[in-house]
Amino acid sequence: MDLALDLNPRSPTYKDIYLGADGDLATVKDAAGIKQDILTSIRQILGEWFLDTSDGVPYFQTIFIKNPNQAFINAAFIQRISNVPGVLNLLSFSISRVDATRSLTINFKAQTLNGTVDYSGLVTG
Repeated sequence: MDLALDLNPRSPTYKDIYLGADGDLATVKDAAGIKQDILTSIRQILGEWFLDTSDGVPYFQTIFIKNPNQAFINAAFIQRISNVPGVLNLLSFSISRVDATRSLTINFKAQTLNGTVDYSGLVTG
């Protein structure tokens, strides 16, 4: 069981810990928890975590550069999603860059230990 994150991009507390209507901490489990773990993993910037600076997505080193290698970008995200505990296999995946805003639009569907999860949305580096 994990603490729930606010995953609504229109919310002022987007990506922060979600508080329920009663003001208490909310938790997620099952497939929703695995989906949250996937989103946390693909949003982690390379070098961001001080305990392991070799972990993360190389957004600024290899993705948001002039003429990036699309095959590398695809492989990097597929690997990160596939390595999240509880993910059995990736059923579908697509990604596109939005250079003007230095962001990515990602779509995926994954089979997990607790069911199928899917996501379609913006991932900002």
